[in-house]
Amino acid sequence: MSDEWKGLQIGDFCEVSAGGTPDTSIKEYWEDGTIPWMSSGEVHKQRIKETDSCITTLGLKNSSAKFFPKDSVLVALAGQGKTRGKVAISELELTTNQSIAAIIVAKDICDPEFLYYNLSSRYEELRSLSGGSGRAGLNLSILSAIEIHLPPVPEQKKIAEILSGTQGNLNSVAEEIAKLDNLEKCLLSSLFSENEGGEWKKVAVTDIGRVIRGASPRPKGDPRYYGGRVPRLMVADVTRDGKYVTPRIDFLTDAGAKLSRPVPAGTLTIVCSGVVGVPSILSVDACIHDGFLAIVDISSECNTEYLYYFFKPLQQIFDSSATHGGIFTNLTTEILKDFPVSLPSPTRQDEIVRILRSIDSLRNALLSKQSKLVCLFESISSDLLSGRKRVSI
Repeated sequence: MSDEWKGLQIGDFCEVSAGGTPDTSIKEYWEDGTIPWMSSGEVHKQRIKETDSCITTLGLKNSSAKFFPKDSVLVALAGQGKTRGKVAISELELTTNQSIAAIIVAKDICDPEFLYYNLSSRYEELRSLSGGSGRAGLNLSILSAIEIHLPPVPEQKKIAEILSGTQGNLNSVAEEIAKLDNLEKCLLSSLFSENEGGEWKKVAVTDIGRVIRGASPRPKGDPRYYGGRVPRLMVADVTRDGKYVTPRIDFLTDAGAKLSRPVPAGTLTIVCSGVVGVPSILSVDACIHDGFLAIVDISSECNTEYLYYFFKPLQQIFDSSATHGGIFTNLTTEILKDFPVSLPSPTRQDEIVRILRSIDSLRNALLSKQSKLVCLFESISSDLLSGRKRVSI
């Protein structure tokens, strides 16, 4: 750390205070107002703008909400999921609820953008800080005591400018991925719309393949069955890999595989327990446990990839069709056997697969670009915010 960088606690150069929620029962506080207001669940947006959907306008009679100036750095003190510790910067004057701390920066000492990027890079540290015996959460005194190392303000501004540019590239890629996802949803809706007259027919899954359920050796974790070299598919593998999945988390011995359900590469599987309905295609020979169904011996008139794309948007339908007993949701073998499939000619199936493959290819390229940009951003942030690398002013 350079001698020019000063270590100061946030409370030494900033005003740190929390917002307050007006009485929601008073109608005039929430209608036809002019004061922007937001809740802690929206801090993940990074930059709060007047056009954001998270902004609600309070009525003019409201006097209980605290007003924070533009360029306030907002920190979620509490919240569900991963909200606590998230940081944003506001591009407008606004009020917040009491679950958000607003840091009003002394700009002659600290650039607000520099502080935003500094705190954003310390998300896990912020989450680990908690006060009180109830639900985990930050508090104002803990936040005020966090030490920030500050270079001269011109250098802070330059660092913030560099990080903002990289963050902008990341956001652009995320927007492209979101647009592509929306395009795919539209295509999935239109391509399977059965508007081709007599070319389409409705069949049950059992008419085009055999439905089997996975199995697991018992007892779980027994070294006779677990810890070998035979891959066993897990839901986490599917959520990680997507369409084509290679199990990398759990492995069985040869004896364990005999008590499970081995299936060959190219098998279409569907999650049937917990978060049901997620399809995937195995890239390698593997076993499936009892949280999966598989369709094997698929008819030559049906393209396996076509089935994957047909099932992909139907997770909600599968969930509503499944049995809901106790804690777990369960898609049974019988439900899947009887599930109706819209099947066009093999030629039309191949055309649909080619179209949707191209979407997958574009998405994979964008996800690869996003991953590289994340690594670049993290590396640049670490170097610049620590002073290991200096910038020219």
